[in-house]
Amino acid sequence: MFSVKTIVAILAFGAASVAAAPAPAPEPVASPAAVGLLAVQSAVRMCKDSEWRGDCKTVLVDLGVCTNISGDYNDKISSIENQSSGNTKCTWYIDGNCNGSSYSNQKDAKLQDGNGKFNDSISSFSCTTK
Repeated sequence: MFSVKTIVAILAFGAASVAAAPAPAPEPVASPAAVGLLAVQSAVRMCKDSEWRGDCKTVLVDLGVCTNISGDYNDKISSIENQSSGNTKCTWYIDGNCNGSSYSNQKDAKLQDGNGKFNDSISSFSCTTK
């Protein structure tokens, strides 16, 4: 027969073996781009002066929703940028509620260039998934 010491030693060795066993490696997690997640917001930067100078702000906006420009930036924007242009497209409007003439350039440091129609004239915008 086995002695009590032998049984205790066998049980202790078995418990130590189980406790020392390595945990299985975690499953790799796919990045959002790899699983094809769609953007739900877009980051838009707007500045009162050209070349992104002067007072600037960046706002996160929900896609598919018209965003009216707040009072102190309404009709005072001279440079715009859709900072999420890799996944989204924004359209800028002369009037509130996404009405009136529209402009779809995703980055413009000098809205006064060209015909200048959108310089100090943007009142709303809307962004969508590309």
